[in-house]
Order: sequence, then structure tokens, then C-alpha cells
Amino acid sequence: MNKLKLAVFVSGEGTNLQAIIDCIRLGILQCEISVVVSNKNCNAITRANNNNIKTICFPWNRNEYNKRELYDTVLASRMCKYDIDLFVLAGWMHIFTNSFLENVFNNIINIHPALSNTFVGDDCIVDAFSAFNKNQINHSGIMIHRVIKDVDRGEMLNEIKVPIYNVDTFKDFENRMKRHEKGLLIKTIQEFIIEYNDNKVKETIYPIYNGKVRKVSDVGYGILLLETTNRLSAFDKNRCEINNKGIALNLMSKWWLLNTQDIIPNHYLWSRGKYMIVKKTRPIRLEVVVRGYLTGSSKTSIWKMYSQGKREMYGITFSDGLKQHQKLEKPIVTPTTKGDTDDPLTPDDIMERKILTRSEWNYISEKALAIYNRGVQYAEKMGLILVDTKYEFGYDTDGSIILIDEVHTCDSSRYWVIPDENFSIDNYRPIKLDKDAVRDWLLENCENVYTDDILIPREIKQRVEDTYLDIVQRLYSLNIGLGVNDLARDLRTVNENVFTMMLKYFNYYHNRVVYIVAGSTKDKKHVEKIQKFLEDYSIYSTVIYSSAHKNTQNVIDHIKLNDRHDRKMVWVTVAGRSNALSGVVASNSKYPVIASPPFSDKQDMMVNINSTLQCPSNVPVMTILEPCNVALAINKIFSI
Repeated sequence: MNKLKLAVFVSGEGTNLQAIIDCIRLGILQCEISVVVSNKNCNAITRANNNNIKTICFPWNRNEYNKRELYDTVLASRMCKYDIDLFVLAGWMHIFTNSFLENVFNNIINIHPALSNTFVGDDCIVDAFSAFNKNQINHSGIMIHRVIKDVDRGEMLNEIKVPIYNVDTFKDFENRMKRHEKGLLIKTIQEFIIEYNDNKVKETIYPIYNGKVRKVSDVGYGILLLETTNRLSAFDKNRCEINNKGIALNLMSKWWLLNTQDIIPNHYLWSRGKYMIVKKTRPIRLEVVVRGYLTGSSKTSIWKMYSQGKREMYGITFSDGLKQHQKLEKPIVTPTTKGDTDDPLTPDDIMERKILTRSEWNYISEKALAIYNRGVQYAEKMGLILVDTKYEFGYDTDGSIILIDEVHTCDSSRYWVIPDENFSIDNYRPIKLDKDAVRDWLLENCENVYTDDILIPREIKQRVEDTYLDIVQRLYSLNIGLGVNDLARDLRTVNENVFTMMLKYFNYYHNRVVYIVAGSTKDKKHVEKIQKFLEDYSIYSTVIYSSAHKNTQNVIDHIKLNDRHDRKMVWVTVAGRSNALSGVVASNSKYPVIASPPFSDKQDMMVNINSTLQCPSNVPVMTILEPCNVALAINKIFSI
């Protein structure tokens, strides 16, 4: 398993750095220091060099970097080449501006020699000892907090109280503070390592594919979990992160997928916040772009190629004399390859490469035009022009073609504000509501937009964030299918844990559910066997451990909770001796109950099987011993 990678920022002696190095060497911390950064030539740099750790000494030269923001921007660009999981400010004497914080996307933590909501700034230890001498306090402390724009006000992760004794000199108190901060720092890093390793294990269980803007997890049961990130891609590269972008894109896609399913079925099942649960399909390796205007700046855009003299594009002939941003006589379908780069294709190319049959391409292009025309219709109601957009398709489990991925988002589509009726196409500069603000800035500031690495200014990113939220508000204000209540609910759930999202979906929206109730955690192995066989049939199961004898009310509460829903569901009860569990569930639930008691051997079975078999009248319990047969029987029940 890969180790968590640290970048440690220091400005002085480096005793905290040395503590981290020592703990790594002793095996206490299972991580590695990728780089040590200092803003001065200090002893901490020497410690790093002595331990063969990469160092960056980057003083703030005010003649060269006259503003703190400029210094932070350059430092952030230097850090981008390192794959850092955790930034540790361990005696770093420089306050970061947003120019650094907004361009470094991972965790940044800081040691602060005071308790939360007490002393701030550089002289906290002095201030605390002074307050002690005035009989105002009898202790101070250390905290580790996340770094945000406001000094020493980020989320507190760990803290410890440090006493001040009457016999203390200032030096006694200062030394005690420094000793405690090392332990607290090591504890906090250890917690990050545990979380990092847990996530890596989850990625092994649920393999993750990282796309340009999405993480895709295959969680089994024929479904995928999509997490829409805040990453923004332009000209085939990830450029920056846009605050709230993930949830905004998800809200747009959700709205359009629900409001175009009458044209073509799609993969959407459920979503909350930045997470979406979709059917697993076999993707068709094409990006199907529908264009209504002669515009664009990428190498696959029709204006880019037209301005270079091309008149045959995507199997379509264009006449001379057309102007940039001009509306086409009718929308056109322009497919491209899907991969690290996008390359133009003609319909004949698609046939020759055996990507699709002729009838499949005709079906897809027809549906793409229909979805685009629906988008144009609704966009006009929002005061916008849907200029062009990208669609993707895949094969469902029955081989039918359905719509997948995102639909009519600001990432996949180009939106303009409708101009007044007296506008002239000559020298027309549309008001854009999409990520073109980033594209346009890159075109103006890069020699080669496909290869240059350059940081996007904060004001450009803010413009894009405002644009995305504006589109979402316009869309949900239409009150077609989804309204402001749905918008508010999704915005509230943006910070929920991904696995909480999965549980909510399965418990309340999945239509084939097995609820396993086991009387004791001692039966866990038997439960896991049942679950393994159920997963072979793509049947979702969830488990509670609760005894009908000791926790009867808890069992009944779970029954009432799940009986509220109308779906295909089966209870499986796992209890051996004196099996009251099966009878309690069967007499209180509307769903069928299968008892699968775990027995240690045949003698155990012969002695205790009757407590499962002998249920009173009107308490229907089916008994199946083998876990594989439990799953087979449930699959047959669900197939009826």
C-alpha cells in the first residue's frame, strides 16, 4: 500500500520536523516526507539535508515578490509537482493568503501554541504566561488546526491542555509547551495516516476510476457511484478547482436527466449533493457533440478549424463567408474520440472502426439532436442560448443504448446570454455562462494552451463559480420536474460522507433488498457467507445485530422502519438456540422471512433446529440452512 506523503513547512530549529523524522525511522509513523520547505536558510533545512530529504529554501524577496499573494502563487506552483497528501506547518512563520490555499487542494494543518478561541498570533506563549501572572488563567495548551484564510481559526483537529505551575519560570513553561506539541503533532499525523489507509482499503473494495472531473466507484450490484469533484479541465488538462463546482454540476445533470428520460432512457438512479448513483453500463467510446453555432476555441471546435481554412469537417461541408458565433442553419452532430485527447470523427470513421453499426449511430445522432432541441427550448426560458453540448451513451444490461454521464452542465455545454434583438454578428462578443472564462484566459496568457502549466487567477475562478451557481438557480426556478425544495435539500447534504450516501440509497431507493438480522456478532461468519452469495446475484443486503430476547424493541423498530417502503424485500434471520428472532420478525413484518440458523455441527443442528421450525400459526418462517441456497431462493423470489 502506498504511504501518505508529507510536505513539512519550517522556519526555525526544526525540532518538530526532527520528531516526525524520528517517528518515521522507528516505524511509529507509516508515512514519508516528500519535501521540506522553508522561507529562510535555517537549521531545519540542515536537519532535512542530513536525512536525505528533498528541500526547498524559498525566501520572500520583496524586491522580486512585492506582494505576499505573488510569493504564495509561485510557492503553490512549485508544490504542484509533488504528490502531497498532507501539508504540515511545523513552526512555519508565514501567513498564507488565498493565492496559496486555493491552489493547493489537500489537507493543510498547523501547530498553534494555544487552545482554540484563546490566544492568536506569534506570541501566544508570552501572552499566556502574562495572563497567568495576572491570575487570569492557570493553564494554556496546544492545538492542531486546519489552515484557512483567517489566522489560527481553522477547524480544530486535536488539542491538549498544558498546566502552568506557580514555581514555573517562563522558560519552564515554554519548554513544557514545546514538549507537548511534538506528541500532539505525531498523534494528529497518525490519525491522518489511519484515515488515508482506510480510504485506500475502500478503493480496493470499490475500485475507483479518476476521470477529468469525476471519481467513479464500482460498488457492485450493477451500479456505480459517481463523485463529481471541484476539478476544472480545459484543453485536455486539469487546471484548477472551483468551489461548489461538484455539487452544481451534479444538480444540473440530475435536473436534465430527469427531464429528458422521455426522449431516451438514462443511467440515473439517485443523487444527493455531489454524489450520484447510476446504472453500470458498457460505455460507447464516443463523445457526441451537438453544435448550433459556429464557435469554439479547442482543436475539435468547428470555428477553430473553419478559421484555419477547413470546409469539410465531421463529414459535413461548410460554405465560405461564415462568421464567428454565427448560428448554423440547423444543429449538427459532430462526434469525437473519447480518451486522453479528443479527435474529430465522421460517421464513416465510426463504421470503419467498428465503434457502432450504422443503425446504432443513426439512433444515437437522432436522440442527441432531440435532447439538444429540448435543451434549447428550456435554455431560452432561462434567458440563455444553449450553444453546443456533449453527450455520452452506453449499453444497458439488455444491450439497449441509453444516455449516460452528465447532461447540459456548464462543463459539457456552452451557454450564452440571449443578446438584444438589435445585435450585429460583426464583432459580436457573447456573454458566456460556462467555463469559457478559464479557456479564454488561458488563450490570452499561454503560448501553448495544451502544454503550458499556469495557475488560474482567483478572480477568474470566482467568475466561474458564480456562473455555475447562477445556472443552477435559473434551472431550478423553472419549476419543471424539480424545484427549489430539491435544490435546497441537495445543497444541505453536500458534506455528507460517501458511504452514508450509499446506505441511504440502498435502504430507501433500491428495489431489491435483503435485510439480515443476526442475534449475535458470533454469527458474523455465517452472515458474511450469505452476503457473498447474494452479491453474486447483484442483490444488496444490509445487516443489524440485535437479539430478540435482549433487544426486542430494537428489532421491532427496525421492522417498522423498513416496512414503510414498498419494494422487493426479504428478511433473513440468523439465530441458533432458542430462536425467537425469526418469529418476532415474521409476526411483525409484511415481508417474507427466511431463517438460516448457524449450527456448529450436525449434533448442534439436531438439538436446536426445532426452535426455528416450530413457529405458531400466522407466523410464516421458511428455514434454509445453506447460505448458497438462501441466496438462490431469494433470487427466485425476486424474479417472480
